[in-house]
Amino acid sequence: MSKVPEVAKEQLERFRNEKGKVQIPLRASYELLSALGDEIGKDWEQPKLRDALSARNESIAAHGLKPVTEEVATKLKEAIEPLLEKAVPRINELLEEAKFPRLKP
Repeated sequence: MSKVPEVAKEQLERFRNEKGKVQIPLRASYELLSALGDEIGKDWEQPKLRDALSARNESIAAHGLKPVTEEVATKLKEAIEPLLEKAVPRINELLEEAKFPRLKP
């Protein structure tokens, strides 16, 4: 934690488990990346991404009870695609390779 700014260190302490390990949730990880000046962390500051993740968190696919609508899925996809392309430059190529094969009738 030597690279973590003091303000962020204080916030991270609340995520320390009984074994002394810091385990942070998704939102806190983006905030930490932002505090460290990371490009992907800075993307977290965009309301489009935060709103999409909030909708995902409220859905039955995550922590909530709301069904995932096509609109929510599309917004989340559009918000995270730029992040994925930064983190994994070949993401589109890899996703194409990962498609499940279709059997011809």
